[in-house]
Amino acid sequence: MLISELKNDKGLYNGKLFEVKPFVSFIDKKILCDQIIDNCLFIDENNMVRCDFFMKYLLTNMKIVVLFTDLEFEEEYLQEYDFLNENKLIDYILSQIDDCELNFINEMINKEIEQKMQIGNSIESIIASRLDKLIDKLPTDKQLKSLSKSLVKDLNKLDWNQLPLLKEMWETATFKQGDKIDK
Repeated sequence: MLISELKNDKGLYNGKLFEVKPFVSFIDKKILCDQIIDNCLFIDENNMVRCDFFMKYLLTNMKIVVLFTDLEFEEEYLQEYDFLNENKLIDYILSQIDDCELNFINEMINKEIEQKMQIGNSIESIIASRLDKLIDKLPTDKQLKSLSKSLVKDLNKLDWNQLPLLKEMWETATFKQGDKIDK
């Protein structure tokens, strides 16, 4: 049943009945937890794994409503969530579900979020991600071969009679020849 079907003309709960299951299968709970976790964790501007706790709260309640009832959210899901909350239907639904079920779901979500944040924000993970970025900037084998061929060609074109002049220019540039500059 669509949540919009629960409203009367004035937007209030019209007393339509819907079913609340006290229990769902383990795999359904696993899928619910994974969906919530995947949609509330994000990587911030500093490449740190963070949790949007508002999104976690909202998604947990919405997914529980969908999983444990025959209700469905539509495109206006935030307004529909607010409708359920305003009419105390979220509280009613949660009160009809076995506490062990809700505690298990919340505990699994919290533990998995904590674990993913610890792993994602560990020194090893940070170093690995930075190392991956550095490796991506390194030249490929093809680029290195091309560079070495280019260097060989440039060395072959070099006028070896000009070498003393190049050495003198280098020493001048690095202050190794001539008068020392007093400070």
